[in-house]
Amino acid sequence: MNLELSDRAKNDLIAIRAYTIDKHGATQAIRYRGQLEHGFSTLRRFPGIGLVDRRLPRGHQAFRVSHHWICYEIVADVIEVKAIIRHLDDFEGG
Repeated sequence: MNLELSDRAKNDLIAIRAYTIDKHGATQAIRYRGQLEHGFSTLRRFPGIGLVDRRLPRGHQAFRVSHHWICYEIVADVIEVKAIIRHLDDFEGG
């Protein structure tokens, strides 16, 4: 299944990288990005693996990867990643 990142999700990845470099160094940022990429790969293989939660808009799911949640929606044959956040309460949808 194809996976697409929204502009917000792309910006979230940039912010996660910057924070991780600042707090833990470049090597850890590379490792963490690898963990997130592995999470994306898992979603491609098992798109229904995500959690359905009342804090998410209808039709959205969230998949935990280490310290972050990948919030997404399946539309036709595409996994649309909407955001990558620390807490589900931080997701405002769309």
